[in-house]
Amino acid sequence: MRSENSETNKRRTAAPAERAARPAARRSTAKTAHTAKTGHRGETAHGVKATRSAASKRKAAPKKRKAATTPSGRQKSRARKNRLIFALAMLVVIAAGVLFTLNTFFNIKYIEVTGSEVYTDEELIAASGIRVDDNLFRIHAGETARRLEYQFPYAEKVKLKRHLPSTLEIRVTEAVPWFSVNTEERSILLSTTEKILEIEEGDADLGAVRVYGLVPTVDTLSETMAYEDEVPHEIAM
Repeated sequence: MRSENSETNKRRTAAPAERAARPAARRSTAKTAHTAKTGHRGETAHGVKATRSAASKRKAAPKKRKAATTPSGRQKSRARKNRLIFALAMLVVIAAGVLFTLNTFFNIKYIEVTGSEVYTDEELIAASGIRVDDNLFRIHAGETARRLEYQFPYAEKVKLKRHLPSTLEIRVTEAVPWFSVNTEERSILLSTTEKILEIEEGDADLGAVRVYGLVPTVDTLSETMAYEDEVPHEIAM
C-alpha cells in the first residue's frame, strides 16, 4: 500500500512539472520556426538583389558593344591615310589632264610683232627661234625676251604674250636715244636707261646731245654704260 501511495505521489508531483515544461518547449519551437522564416526571407531578399544586379549588368552590356563598334585610333589613322592617298591620286590625274590639254590643243598658228619700227617682224621672229606649230606653253618666254633685248639694242623691253588658243605676240618697247659719250677715239649713244645703242669711231654726231670728259669703261652694244671716276665734263649741243 505504501509503495502504491508513493508512486501516486510521484505522478502527482511530476504532472505539474510536465505542464510547466510544455509552454517552454512551445516557445522554443516558435523561436526556431521564426528564425527559420526570417532566414528564408533574408535569403529571398538577397536572391532578389542578386537578380536585380545581374539584370542591370545585362542592360549595361549593349553599351559595351556600342563602345566596341566606335572606330579605334588605328582605324582613324588608316582612314586619314586613305583620304590623303585619294586626294594625291586625284591631283596627279588632274595635273596629267591639264598637261595633256596644254600640250595638245594650244599650238601656235600666228606670230605677231608689235611696237617695233627699227627692226622688221621677220628679223625678230627669226631671232626668237619660235616657229608655227610650237606649243604656246612650252616656249621659254622670259629667256627668249632677254635674248631679243640683247641682240637688238633698240629693243629696250621685249615681252612675249600668249593669246589663246593659238597666237603669240612679241611686244617690243623701243629705246629712246638720250645722249652720246664722245671721246677722240669713239662715240657711244645711250638710251634713257643708259643702254648702249650705237658705237661709232671718232668724235661722231649720233643725233643726240654730246657729252665730253667722261671716260666709259664699257663699249659693248646692249650693255649698260659704266664710267671711271667722274671728271669735269662739258655738253655740246
